[in-house]
Amino acid sequence: MSASSDDNQDNTEYDLLDELQSLRERMRDDLPKSATAFGIYFVSILVAVLCITGAYLIQIPNYFPANTVVTVKKGQSIQEVARHLQKRRVITSPFVFRLLVEKWNKSDTVVAGEYYFQKPRSVFAVARRLSEGAFGLVPHAVTIPEGATSFQIADLLEDKLGSKNFDAQEFLHHARPLEGYLFPDTYSFLPNTDERDIVMTMQQNFHEQIDTIREEVQSFGKPLRDIVIMASLLEKEARTTKSRRIISGILWKRLRMDMRLQVDAVFTYINGKSTFDLTYDDLRNDSPYNTYRYQGLPAGPIANPGLDSLKAAIHPTAYIPFLICREICIMQRISNNTRQTSDYIYTKKYACI
Repeated sequence: MSASSDDNQDNTEYDLLDELQSLRERMRDDLPKSATAFGIYFVSILVAVLCITGAYLIQIPNYFPANTVVTVKKGQSIQEVARHLQKRRVITSPFVFRLLVEKWNKSDTVVAGEYYFQKPRSVFAVARRLSEGAFGLVPHAVTIPEGATSFQIADLLEDKLGSKNFDAQEFLHHARPLEGYLFPDTYSFLPNTDERDIVMTMQQNFHEQIDTIREEVQSFGKPLRDIVIMASLLEKEARTTKSRRIISGILWKRLRMDMRLQVDAVFTYINGKSTFDLTYDDLRNDSPYNTYRYQGLPAGPIANPGLDSLKAAIHPTAYIPFLICREICIMQRISNNTRQTSDYIYTKKYACI
């Protein structure tokens, strides 16, 4: 339903007020010439009261639940629907709502379903929409950037879908176990989309993307879980395809040599700190994601990688001797004086790329 049609329906309330005013004038004209001034005054007061009461009954309620989905269940009577709408502050008068539905529908039934109200609407517009089944659900485009965590995705979805429709905690309950497998992309979700369905949609997209490189993944010879974890590290450590593939080669070689990966990016996932903020105590953090303390890959993905990082994880660039020397020198300096070398790690770690 267009905005102009809604506005036309809202104007119907003015027609009602005009009718009340006309009634007042007809009643005044119909009075016998011998009517007293008191009678005219009484009728005027009565009509005024009717006008005020009518205006109250058709006005938009305070705290109308804008940007909210209201559900009308199948099998509900018109009385139950009207009471539910009044309880949700969508309408002021169940009586007026029922009258309008019967006027437009020629019956006392409405169309069951979920109705999205982006902004406050009059009882006329509400009754018309429920009579016609104009649900008003418009998909929202949500872009999930590469490298976003499940927490960041929850914030984006809440911002786009609205906190009244989207339960961030419910989303995280389903999303956190699938960290790394929620593919970053632009999605189109209805305001009433279930949180679990959103997670399943993103996970399905991940598997569809993996299918495009399935043979390469199998040829690489590593478990998909390890590849996804590596890709998440690459996503947070580098910005270009070239640098991701070089870092991929470095990290896979460290794993083969039973060396600690010592990747700074894990700390944004552990405690939200960047390279510049790290202290010696941070490097001793007992998190299973801490690649300075524990050998091997972190306990799980630290973000949701895009396709480029997934490809970089299975197409690493071979080590160059100069890179090996540079990496060993940096690791020695780290063990001697972490605080002073943190900036050096950030600017020089991959200076030879």
